[in-house]
Amino acid sequence: NYIKENEQIEAFPYPQIKKLSHDIVADFDKRLQLPYVIHKGKRLYFTKDYSVEAAKAAYINFIERENLLGGGFIAKAPHQYQTENFKIDQNDILLDIGCAEALLTLDAIDIVKKAYLFESNPCWHDPLQATFAPYKEKIEFIPKYVTNTNSETCITLNSIFSKIKGESFFIKMDIEGEEENVITSS
Repeated sequence: NYIKENEQIEAFPYPQIKKLSHDIVADFDKRLQLPYVIHKGKRLYFTKDYSVEAAKAAYINFIERENLLGGGFIAKAPHQYQTENFKIDQNDILLDIGCAEALLTLDAIDIVKKAYLFESNPCWHDPLQATFAPYKEKIEFIPKYVTNTNSETCITLNSIFSKIKGESFFIKMDIEGEEENVITSS
């Protein structure tokens, strides 16, 4: 029915409730050779293979169609990581596991005590370093897979929890189906 009514195929075929109320500023950083968009006054960098327009379109999709930050843009959203009752709180430690561009972390950077960014795909490492350069004291990059074993390329949640005992934390995981293995081994 959605395809018939909207004449298109959507990854998340749920009704759009609202759209962003402002224009999105996007540009290309010539020094870093990376495109970026402005999110709440902060630069969110994308990989080199994105054009400025593709970065802008991806950002709008993250907000309006995937509802990554909540805000009620779409009726249902499988990638909505926060709600009014379940959200990142002041001084939480954020574990953004499978962070890609790390929009969720950038959105919360001013309120979190610290954020751990887990991204195993090397194409995101330079954009993440660029996005979070102003927040080096709050960010720890971990370029590994989070799974149920520790190795040169993998890490467990228990390894991280040993660093954050007694702290309030928020875990976001988007790790291609590995979530259950991570949780059951912790």
